[in-house]
Amino acid sequence: MIAVARNKQKLDELKHQLEKTYGIAAWIYNKDLSDQNEVRDLYEALKNEQLDVHILVNNAGFRLYGEFVET
Repeated sequence: MIAVARNKQKLDELKHQLEKTYGIAAWIYNKDLSDQNEVRDLYEALKNEQLDVHILVNNAGFRLYGEFVET
């Protein structure tokens, strides 16, 4: 599982909980996805780790409305 958020402490807690409770590997990235540079950094990090995103759950909003591919 890959988790991305701005709050590093909450990400660390989530990683620990997922790995301990469910025995799964979790990758965390402390990024602000409203910043295009951080989006690019995340893309490069995932590419370098050879991690593929199969399902995306977007649980955050940033006042953009429309089709996902257009925003």
